[in-house]
Amino acid sequence: TISLLLIVPFTIPLIQNIGLTILQARNQMRFRSLLGLVAALVSLGLQIPLAKYYGGVGCALGVSVVLLLAQGVVMNVYYRVKQNIDIFSFWKAILKMSIMPCLVTLSAYFAIEQFTLNSWVFLGLGILAYLIIYLPLFFIFSMNEYERKLLLGPFQKVFGKNP
Repeated sequence: TISLLLIVPFTIPLIQNIGLTILQARNQMRFRSLLGLVAALVSLGLQIPLAKYYGGVGCALGVSVVLLLAQGVVMNVYYRVKQNIDIFSFWKAILKMSIMPCLVTLSAYFAIEQFTLNSWVFLGLGILAYLIIYLPLFFIFSMNEYERKLLLGPFQKVFGKNP
């Protein structure tokens, strides 16, 4: 529970890393830095009472809520309003790209409940089966034409075909 409370909200700034690069290139990191400071202080203020009642889960919840608000809401508004980044199109593309991985991962989760992976061999076979299903589906449904050409380009050059 604690791991998920910390990992899931951290996916937002990881996905938006290109926005951070844009801010760095434009030398406009001040707002994000101040937001990070305020978020850390608010997070600490939330963690103390939450930890008192819920322990480690409360601390993780405090971090998670503040991170979702700061990175998920405030920074998206900032990117849209102050940086003129089409954040809606960005998240639409991310959502479209994420559907297949989420479906395959959920299916794998329920499938793995039916098997016992009690050896390295079975674990390896499980990973191999996942990849055999996941990679083609991701290629077909989650990648755009440009990404497919980038991926296939080196193979086409080796085998004598132009991308």
